[in-house]
Amino acid sequence: MNKHSHKWFNEMAVVAVFFLVVAAGLFYALFHLEIGPAAPTVNQPLAISSAPTVSAYEHEADTVLAPFLEQAAKVGQAELASGDQDLLDLIGKTQDRLLRMIVPAERKDAHLKFVLLLEQWRRALNGSAADQKQVLASTQQVLADNPWLR
Repeated sequence: MNKHSHKWFNEMAVVAVFFLVVAAGLFYALFHLEIGPAAPTVNQPLAISSAPTVSAYEHEADTVLAPFLEQAAKVGQAELASGDQDLLDLIGKTQDRLLRMIVPAERKDAHLKFVLLLEQWRRALNGSAADQKQVLASTQQVLADNPWLR
């Protein structure tokens, strides 16, 4: 005699449940795409900061450059060839802070000279003989051109 037993989960039932779960997931995803959070509108005005006054810029630039200038005053020609890592780190941090500043139009040339001076110091400390010869004189020239520093 051939017994036929009923199984609760035969193959067709498993396949049908699988497709029902997939379909429910797709409908759920589509529903949430339609009612999801709205994208920000393009027409919203950006908050634009106004440039600081010349005196405010000079104060901030002096504050940013003071630690570097203090260390640079202590460096002699012999120390330039050593490639002081602490001074290189200070140069990097000072450059980052300078590049984040908002600069008034009257001081944009001076600001560019500060950033370029720091880059010349970086090259000098990394072994550039040409920059090692000029960097101390360049620093003195920048200080002479900007007596408000210090």
